[in-house]
Amino acid sequence: QWTIDNCGTFIADLYKRRDEIIQRHIDELGLDDKIINELTGKAECVYEKLLRTTITDLGIMQNTYIAFNKDLNYKEHFLTYRLGELPEGVSGLTRTISPINFEITLNPNMISNRSPIEIARTLIHESIHALLRKQMRSDGQESFITIFSKYIEKTKGKELQHAIMAEEYITPLSNALKKYDGAKESDSFYKNLAWNGIPKQFRDPGVTDSEIQSAIDKARNKGLKCN
Repeated sequence: QWTIDNCGTFIADLYKRRDEIIQRHIDELGLDDKIINELTGKAECVYEKLLRTTITDLGIMQNTYIAFNKDLNYKEHFLTYRLGELPEGVSGLTRTISPINFEITLNPNMISNRSPIEIARTLIHESIHALLRKQMRSDGQESFITIFSKYIEKTKGKELQHAIMAEEYITPLSNALKKYDGAKESDSFYKNLAWNGIPKQFRDPGVTDSEIQSAIDKARNKGLKCN
């Protein structure tokens, strides 16, 4: 049974052989670039705009770059953004390819009919998943271990990342969306968009499906093109 007392020991055991595993996978991958952007069209447009609009205050996308950058991070990790087939209704998915290799896939069938800010939310949401996976698998620091200990007991191992995301990342995510959009709408609009993709059991009690859908509808009514 997971407790706060034994969780730190468990994590330490998981990381005990990480240097050897990481080096082996570096040799196998033979990659030079740490972050690989394979997005095209509208998805790439949103991705590039996200990088431009959050750089002044080190937004989530920039923090993702820092976490996966060889020169700034003493461990080697790789992250790829790509388009690829996903189950119907799934806008994005983060996969762990190996202990140091992560992949974010966007559903190409859910690009043309969604607003740019929705795609931005998916990119940021999945980037948070990539950051959490990286920290959980091979780069856990003391501050993260404290968070991990808190939520693993709360969730019993189920939906752990969404539990952390709901309490630790919704405000940064909504702030990033606000900046991406030029702060044209109310804070509640961006917050409701940020809650999309978070299971109901982890949402704030006052957040409803209808409020989230209203924000999505409003975003789509503003236009579907990425400028």
